[in-house]
Amino acid sequence: MEIAVNTGFLKRKLSILPDTIVKVFIFGLLNTPNPYLKQIVSKCEKIQPGLRITKNAIYNRLPNISKFLQYIFTDTMKFTLQKSVSAKTVKILSQFRDVKICDSTKITLPDKLANLWPGLGGRNAKSALKIQCIYSLIS
Repeated sequence: MEIAVNTGFLKRKLSILPDTIVKVFIFGLLNTPNPYLKQIVSKCEKIQPGLRITKNAIYNRLPNISKFLQYIFTDTMKFTLQKSVSAKTVKILSQFRDVKICDSTKITLPDKLANLWPGLGGRNAKSALKIQCIYSLIS
């Protein structure tokens, strides 16, 4: 609730609870890459019985919902790192200005997207994406 207030998501007593937003955007829309507002509203109402909310209400809150979810993610990462990294490891890492964790993956796309995202050549798919994520462990 504190994060919801600090990010501007919760300005006054609302009918939609912060945990409903977390559940909808993290789990409820997991298999919905580009959800419509109607789908978001439907998931919210399904997760929080008795809730009645409009597409416009969700649309107007999207910037604050985004900030709220970003803080939730950041706090979750901090909590996880604090619990999983030993004091000895923290002492070792503190010697560095920054430590970055990097991971990447390749995603094969349908051939009809080859004009937008050409593949990697050779025996690989005609269309593919490479995604790379870099996370700063220190900051």
